[in-house]
Amino acid sequence: MFNLGQYLHQLLLIHPQVGVPGIGIFSKERIAARYDEQLKKFLPPTSSYSLTPHAATDQHLVNYVAKSLHLSPDEAITAVDKAVDLLLTTVDEYGEAKLEPIGYLKEVEGVYNLVAKTDQKFWGLQPVGEYTVPSVSEELPIVVKEEPDESLAGEQVPETAFETATSEKEGSKLTWLWLTAGIVFIGIIAFFVWQRQEPLVQNQRNGTNATAKEVADSLTKQEASASANVSDTTTSSRPITPVADSLGQQRSREENEPLVRKASKEKPFSIVIGSFKTMKLAIEQAKYFRTIGINAFVLESNMPNNRKKICYGAYATKEAAKEHLEKVRDEITKEAYIFP
Repeated sequence: MFNLGQYLHQLLLIHPQVGVPGIGIFSKERIAARYDEQLKKFLPPTSSYSLTPHAATDQHLVNYVAKSLHLSPDEAITAVDKAVDLLLTTVDEYGEAKLEPIGYLKEVEGVYNLVAKTDQKFWGLQPVGEYTVPSVSEELPIVVKEEPDESLAGEQVPETAFETATSEKEGSKLTWLWLTAGIVFIGIIAFFVWQRQEPLVQNQRNGTNATAKEVADSLTKQEASASANVSDTTTSSRPITPVADSLGQQRSREENEPLVRKASKEKPFSIVIGSFKTMKLAIEQAKYFRTIGINAFVLESNMPNNRKKICYGAYATKEAAKEHLEKVRDEITKEAYIFP
């Protein structure tokens, strides 16, 4: 069993958002440098993690697990589901579960919340206290003029002391110059990193919001194309019914069916497009799928600690379900699989 928190920490160094099935989308945000009134210190730039529950997930985690553990896509999906089930079981038993090193996962009224840890170190920078400017009396030492010793008259002052003082002064100036140049260089790099991440986050958000709409538009276009093909073949002796048209007819027949269904003996096979811990969350997600044109339903289950599955379609044989599996993976979610 892999460390889910460590995998999320590694992925959030590359991607602005990473989705976890059944929990939500984890994201990493940058906090600018600031002055803390309570600590009386200047704090460097930091980063913080957050969780958006009930959101559509992506394939970053599954692909990373498959590549790291040398698994197939189906095996990676199974491994991720087991890790999520173990994490949620720990939350049920102890009230919270560690997601090291990004924070803790808690459940409040059926919704999972992340108590995030703030990374106080940013490229090795540490908090700095207030800088006190020395006064004139402290900066300039008092020099007492002494009378020359007549006994030393005629002797030469050695040049070694003068050279040592000069070299120490030059070394101090050089150290400050290097320190200032390093701080400026780090600030420039931080600015370019921030400028680069801003459009990525915006594109990710736009992509997430547009996914559902694209699925609905795709289904609508396929139905329209199927209708056009049927009208073009009305003159032939045997009309051809496209697959997209048959899916549209099946969806229109099932629109009035209940959101929660029992397993059918005649058509026991379905395509699972999501799962949640509680029936309430599963029903809400199924309602959302229907609003965007996807006729989803929740498979009824009374088994304790069993995740409630959101399904699409009902088929008499597994082969019939396989005919539509690739289409569902392309247009709804790549994590879809046939159940049972």
